[in-house]
Order: sequence, then structure tokens, then C-alpha cells
Amino acid sequence: MAKPANDTDKRIAPLAEAAACRVGLRRPAMVRFSDRITVPNTCGWVRPVILLPVNAAVWSRDKLESVLAHETAHIIRKD
Repeated sequence: MAKPANDTDKRIAPLAEAAACRVGLRRPAMVRFSDRITVPNTCGWVRPVILLPVNAAVWSRDKLESVLAHETAHIIRKD
């Protein structure tokens, strides 16, 4: 089950906004944590969602920034 990242880790929203801004997205993707995945992934065409594994809550800021930038790039490339 996925739950909103902002309920679990308040560091996520500003990092997702920064990743979106860097590539020219008007709004960041929704970010959610899921206990059903082990690696980050992105899904959705109209309203993309970045899914992070629950252990992402303890990742460093640098790792979160890298992962969110990577997943945001998938949104831009539509892949």
C-alpha cells in the first residue's frame, strides 16, 4: 500500500519541487512511500507518481535528491 510521503517524511516535498523546477516541470510529481516495492519507480502519464520504498525515509538528503532527479527525468522523457 502506498501512503503520501509528506505524512512520513517532510523532507520529500521541497526536494521533489526542486527536482521538478530544475527540469522545467510546472508542478512536481506526487511522491509516495510503498511497502510493496524495493526500488524507486515512477508511474502515471497524466499525473505521475514517484514511488519510493519505505526505507527511503532514512536515506540521506543527497541520495533522495539523486533519486528524485532520476525519477523526474523519467517523467520528462515520458519513459
